[in-house]
Amino acid sequence: MVESISLVAPDGHLVAGSLLRAKENRGFALLVHGITADRHEWGFFDFLSEVLLTKGISTLAIDYRGHGESKIPIEKLSLSGVFLDIMTGWQYIEQESKGQAVKRFVVGNSFGGGLAYLFGQMHKSVDTVVMTCPVTSYIADLNRVSLDWKDKMSSGLVPYASKQLSANTIAEMYTFDELIEHCSIRIPVEVIHGTADSDVPFQESSDFVTQRSENITLHPIDGMDHSFSAPEGATNQKELSTQYRQQAATHIGTIIESHI
Repeated sequence: MVESISLVAPDGHLVAGSLLRAKENRGFALLVHGITADRHEWGFFDFLSEVLLTKGISTLAIDYRGHGESKIPIEKLSLSGVFLDIMTGWQYIEQESKGQAVKRFVVGNSFGGGLAYLFGQMHKSVDTVVMTCPVTSYIADLNRVSLDWKDKMSSGLVPYASKQLSANTIAEMYTFDELIEHCSIRIPVEVIHGTADSDVPFQESSDFVTQRSENITLHPIDGMDHSFSAPEGATNQKELSTQYRQQAATHIGTIIESHI
């Protein structure tokens, strides 16, 4: 049964979460969604949580600030704030699994992928990082979705993925990109990406993995679009997207279980 919980970040932000506990716990995974989504990640995280439950792996999916049940508007989102929310969720997992012989995973999708990667490599209690359809460069992603963002800086807001972000976030994007680029891989990284991704190109993950020679593996999933949806224009796209996300969750669950 899914439990709804509320955690308090160090700066006072209330982080809503969905907790699914395995009876005989073998692992614990923190699920970090993408921008404009929430802790359900269009149903993908719900499917993944159920798959992991059958494998004895508990999950905590969070709404980071600016999303879901967060009281902070997306216009005030910051990457450092999202990182703080990830840390808050992780501290809960550490406390809940204290003294248990379990493996701990951080899973980041899309916009949450790069931050999850960085967090996982920095925190010794994380055993494996899983990145799905990940944004590995925030500036590259910004340039894809908002070519004229520099012209908007003086207004204090820049367009991003159909939303408006604070112009202050841009400096953070450059900073976090540098941190990600120069972060050493301490623990295994699994990268899963749909080959038909029209939002974050599959090639970005391919290049990211190629540039890092050890302890990182790329798993292409043929024909799937962003967040494992069906491509635009596909017949019965909504129903097909649900099927694709179930299939992706099953595949990724197997990958995660292989680390236990």
